[in-house]
Amino acid sequence: MSINPIRYNSNIENVYKSSASKKEEAISPKKDVLEISSLGRSLSNMNLYNENIDVDRIKNIKQKIENGTYSIDSNKIANKIMNSFDGKIF
Repeated sequence: MSINPIRYNSNIENVYKSSASKKEEAISPKKDVLEISSLGRSLSNMNLYNENIDVDRIKNIKQKIENGTYSIDSNKIANKIMNSFDGKIF
């Protein structure tokens, strides 16, 4: 009885190498893209320090918050919320 030795099959290795190189070619690095909407562009062009913003009031509130002396009147907030509905029912 004779036993034939196992032969090295170079075809299998070539198939493996060719499929691996195809995968490397198929994977291309993606580049990040940033798109700014027209709303975003218009917001970036706005002047944050226009006459409608009371900068001194904002600084005062920030200072009170940092000092821990800023108090919130929940009744006043609730009344303003209710008045904003202006008779509208959900």
